Amino acid sequence: NPDAYLPDVAGTLNNLGNLSSDNNDMEQAKIQFGEALGLYRELAKTNIRAYNLDVCMTALNLGLFYEQLLKSTGDLALKTSGLALVQEVRERLTIYPPDHPQVVQYQDYVDRITQFFTNFNEDEFLFQQKIEAVTALKDQNKTETIPQQKVSRQEEILRLLEQLTDTLAHNE
Repeated sequence: NPDAYLPDVAGTLNNLGNLSSDNNDMEQAKIQFGEALGLYRELAKTNIRAYNLDVCMTALNLGLFYEQLLKSTGDLALKTSGLALVQEVRERLTIYPPDHPQVVQYQDYVDRITQFFTNFNEDEFLFQQKIEAVTALKDQNKTETIPQQKVSRQEEILRLLEQLTDTLAHNE
């Protein structure tokens, strides 16, 4: 009976998603979390009490994964997806008493993830990316021995600094 093993498969996929994410294999992690969440959702359709918290756990893991990706890519689609996941968890938790230990734990994650996605600002992200680019170019220039390369990087730094200045002036 292959269906008897689906909960174990879903749990393993969720754990593999965490492992892949920890190892920066983001594409694989996304696939594993997605498959685990799909399996748990199907299982919850037939036995909500047995699998609903597993859906919540996996959705929160995927939400945390989207948070990590959004911080590195600025892809706003992740913000929308992350907010949808925490909304699903919020709704699923309503079948339990609010003082249920896992509900309390998961609600803390829901609140934190929701706050992150709600407060994420694309302009601030892009501004920070430019600052990091300037810092990287500056660090590369410290060890540069070819004068033309050094000048080229300095020009790029100036261009980025001008963009940052324009952004700051525009925001005031």
